Amino acid sequence: MTSSICYIRFRKPPPTTCHLNQPFTVVWDIESDLGDHAYEYPVSLTCETTTKDIRVRLLPLEKKQQQQQQVASTWDYVPYRGGGIVTRLMLVADDVGRVHKTKKRQRAASAQVQLVFSLAPASRAASHADHPLWAHSHCSIHDDWVIGLATMPISLSLSETTDKTSASEHQVQRMIKTGPENDARLLWISEDNEQTIARHVWDCGLALSAFLERNQGTIKPKHVIELGSGTGLAGIYAAHVLHPLSVTLTDLPNAMPILRQNVGLNACKGTDIQVHVLSWGAQANASEYDEDGADDATLTRWDDEDATRYDLILLADVLYNQGSHDILLDTLNWLLAGPDAKVLLAYKERNPDERSFFTKVGARHWKCTRIEEQDDPSVFEFYWISKKHI
Repeated sequence: MTSSICYIRFRKPPPTTCHLNQPFTVVWDIESDLGDHAYEYPVSLTCETTTKDIRVRLLPLEKKQQQQQQVASTWDYVPYRGGGIVTRLMLVADDVGRVHKTKKRQRAASAQVQLVFSLAPASRAASHADHPLWAHSHCSIHDDWVIGLATMPISLSLSETTDKTSASEHQVQRMIKTGPENDARLLWISEDNEQTIARHVWDCGLALSAFLERNQGTIKPKHVIELGSGTGLAGIYAAHVLHPLSVTLTDLPNAMPILRQNVGLNACKGTDIQVHVLSWGAQANASEYDEDGADDATLTRWDDEDATRYDLILLADVLYNQGSHDILLDTLNWLLAGPDAKVLLAYKERNPDERSFFTKVGARHWKCTRIEEQDDPSVFEFYWISKKHI
């Protein structure tokens, strides 16, 4: 059984623009979703690009050792080193002429390159295949999932190199597959580099997406709402695998820009994906959110028709703050008004006291059923929650 999920993360991402054969430095680490602990085992990483004919070259940290540069194969992660792992890289072309022709054909001023960081083959468990959904993510020889990441597109100039480098990008992307294996589509989920509550991928978002993929034949909602959407991973994935008429992603105002960004990256034909601010509580309020970061003039309370149209309410990693359990339950009380409405909760225990949520569900005389599954990873629990209609 895999025991945990950890994420490759940048302390210092690559620059947003650079020249061919121009060295640059990245600083990276491997840690939990909340960044509260580092991965504890030594492993190696590898890096590839998404652009044909462009490769990554690994350089010594000292410029005087430049002649020792080599094609990047792997580099080592040292647990608990502190401050991240410093790695010096350079983008090189196998055939500059062919890259120029591609750029000209695409009428682009520069080549767009993304770097993809993942666990090196020698550090992957031989008994596990690549994860069927989490792209560039692998089970390590220590039996933990290590989630890969891609940089935001780097604008690569093919002109002569320069010593000047641009600012680092403040975001990266995670990738998740949807659709049949022989025709899979990648969903791209942007997240912030800095540690924030709402603006990066959490474990249960990945786990809930995998659950929906496994059970899409039996889950057939018409209208889906996700509470505490964060990056929108679970709700966007639900749109692509469950094909409901609508999906509504909700969170607090600071999450709205990244939710809109990820919806824009992952349009879903036939499903209307909307983004709303939703403040939890008995007097649940919601508003549209414009791209300039401001709410509409007033918060408009959703009426009974808004509440009863949802038949599936998604919750992933929302129990970590015990102080919000009561207002979350008040919101669910409002959203579970429809006769067919039910909650699908993905939960990972971070503190035993979080389980007081389930006691409070029982006190309201709601039905709460744990879904028994044998699939890895085993640290996740899934529940159906609904009102007992008499």
